[in-house]
Amino acid sequence: MRVRAETPLARRYNNNNIIELSHRFILKNFAQVSGTESFRDLPKESLLEYFSDKLLVATEQEIYEAINSWYGDDKERQRDSSELMKQIRFALLDATYLSRTVLTDPVVLSSPQVVALVGEALEYHAKPLTQPLYDGILNKPRSKPCIQVLPTGTYGEHWKLPILSLGGMCRQSQTFPTCDRGAITVCQVKNFLFVFGCTVKYMVAYTKRYDVLYDSVLDLASYPPGFVPSGAVNVGEKIYCFGNQLPCKGNHEAFFEYSIPQNSWNQLETNEILKYDQNGSCAHKNFVYVSGGQYRKEGVRGEITNMFHAYDCSQHTWVVKKPMIKPKCCHGLEAVGDRLYALGGEFKQVPSIEVYDIGTNQWTALMDRMELRDCRSTCVDGEDIFYLTDTGTSNSLLCYNTRTSMLLPVMQELTCVGFEWYYVVIRASSP
Repeated sequence: MRVRAETPLARRYNNNNIIELSHRFILKNFAQVSGTESFRDLPKESLLEYFSDKLLVATEQEIYEAINSWYGDDKERQRDSSELMKQIRFALLDATYLSRTVLTDPVVLSSPQVVALVGEALEYHAKPLTQPLYDGILNKPRSKPCIQVLPTGTYGEHWKLPILSLGGMCRQSQTFPTCDRGAITVCQVKNFLFVFGCTVKYMVAYTKRYDVLYDSVLDLASYPPGFVPSGAVNVGEKIYCFGNQLPCKGNHEAFFEYSIPQNSWNQLETNEILKYDQNGSCAHKNFVYVSGGQYRKEGVRGEITNMFHAYDCSQHTWVVKKPMIKPKCCHGLEAVGDRLYALGGEFKQVPSIEVYDIGTNQWTALMDRMELRDCRSTCVDGEDIFYLTDTGTSNSLLCYNTRTSMLLPVMQELTCVGFEWYYVVIRASSP
């Protein structure tokens, strides 16, 4: 496979189209191209250009091995390779591979700066509880983010999770935690999903952390038995989880905070809006926002509210905000910029989209759309809000663009035999 043959000719005749095509080809087929003689003929500057490109499709192991192949036995290239090694995101390599392969490489050991980066990656692996809080390039995936649809309720305890991905490969999870006819709430923190669940009789509670990249699960400290989670929002090092206590005996609201680095729970002051379930919730800066919901007592559903409250995480106080225009439950609430979008609603009313301006404390009605039926979950990717609906027999994934106000279908009639139609939509990176 010749990958460089056209590039000098293209540059000689100033053919930018061929240059761009060659560049994109290498980015897309890096694993295959990096093993060719033509790749080894590339100058270091070209490799740096590829490694810094956001469109590069390659694992960190493929990049490390490509650099090894590039310098080979060339002593001058070996001395010049530390700049290339610094482009590797070592925390995305397996800890065993780091210690047994990377740290035994004489070229790596010859560079104190590269050794320090590998040491930082090993420290990252040694502290699993704080991995979601790591804010650096070393553990940031190169692959383009994709939207994934995860069924989270099932009739059985032992199953394989089908993950429907947009912009990434479809695969099956062997380990994603679920519950047997119970309740589950999921909160995403970077490439980790915190799963708060309980069994069907609400007697056994569990908290697990699912690693999207490595398809692995870490057991965490569980919240008190009898608490049924209905929402979870991440702010800084904390996850704020709200719901009800023993719903079969009526609504008894509860509000907890989970500390990610300390792996511990703390009960917080509740609020009247938490008496309602099927709320919308999201975080913006240092606030947790909760909207709407439906009151339920002894299994009987009552009024749907338009209340809208915010919890100040720094002051540990609740603040009453201006109510939504329409009462809503089973809806999504997401933050884009300094605005919050409340989308959809329970299927018996006409679903709508409303936008809340945080600065002015005002709601504005945008549109009524029947497609925005009973919301299962939402997520944000840039200026797009992905919205998963539930018709009672199947689900559809829609995309609402906050800049153009266009609502478009993405995937329709999503079904999965054996599942109870509980889905979570996440923004994640392809493995």
